[in-house]
Amino acid sequence: MKNKGLISLLKGQGTGMLLLLGVISYGLYWAYYARSQTKKINAEVDDSLKISPFFVHTLFVMSHLSFVFFLLYILSGEAASNNIMGSQFVDIIRTLMLVLWGLLARDAVNAHCEIKTTDEDWFSGPLSFFFSPLYFNYKVDLLNEKYKEQNDDDDSSSDAKFF
Repeated sequence: MKNKGLISLLKGQGTGMLLLLGVISYGLYWAYYARSQTKKINAEVDDSLKISPFFVHTLFVMSHLSFVFFLLYILSGEAASNNIMGSQFVDIIRTLMLVLWGLLARDAVNAHCEIKTTDEDWFSGPLSFFFSPLYFNYKVDLLNEKYKEQNDDDDSSSDAKFF
């Protein structure tokens, strides 16, 4: 794998924390996560691999709209039942955009780091589809641990040469 710097740049909180923050915030945190990771990815990859900032901004707006609809429903109870159609539409669009973001981020990282489909480092399509952005974060954490262990092994073997 090449360009390991991008993987270390994408390192953030653990996947469990990402899940918890996303659930507590009704998905708002996942939009913040996608925006943060997109900025890091776009700073490193070629123009052809960049994720559209407009797309991420739209995801951000849809996540906030979804949250507002949720709050309206909670605060007004049955009176908000008229807004259920709009709320469901916004939730579906937000979810689809989050899944699409996971696939775009996966493609950008796989291409930039020149990870082959046969490599164990490959970001899987089906897992990215079903568990975006959790799988993306999990895979980044996993690869960071792997490279850290490899560097530790390299350091210990080079230390052994000096003694």
